Amino acid sequence: MRDVSQLYERELKGILMAEREVLIRITQHLPQEESIPYMDIMKRPFVVVRAAGSFGIDMAVVGSISFLVEEKTSSARVYHFNSARIKEQAEQLKDLCTKAGITPVYAYRLKNLRGKDPWRLFTMDMDNSNLSGYQKDLHGRLLRYKLETTKDNNYIMRWENGWPLHQFIKWYTHLKFDDWKGGD
Repeated sequence: MRDVSQLYERELKGILMAEREVLIRITQHLPQEESIPYMDIMKRPFVVVRAAGSFGIDMAVVGSISFLVEEKTSSARVYHFNSARIKEQAEQLKDLCTKAGITPVYAYRLKNLRGKDPWRLFTMDMDNSNLSGYQKDLHGRLLRYKLETTKDNNYIMRWENGWPLHQFIKWYTHLKFDDWKGGD
């Protein structure tokens, strides 16, 4: 059902770009401690663009901060990277980000959830020697919420183990861009 997944991709894009109607819709059933950080993104919205030739990967950019984000949606609390296409996509994202020195981000949207932030963020374990400044900090924070691997070497995301999007927004909106000068 590609149309449903595109709906959630547009939702995440609208959140990161601080589109007021999207923020109102996503926060209307959230507790105040989760909805306030969502609205704070209006202070410093991202520009989100579709990466050319991608499987659905977006790039989020604001100032000197950028990351590649892939959205996944399910009504199940565990997302399995079982298909060959999804496995290939994950490895390509990891390789691309490793070479470019940027953090890969997976955004997992749990469908049919009310009263709680439905978005969780994850990253991948990767060679971080090319990461510096913000990228190193973001990847280090997200490593607590990395994709797991099964005994068959397939990636999985457990929604409960991800970084709630409202917490990421709270962290991000309180950053001082001068904190990173391009070095470690």
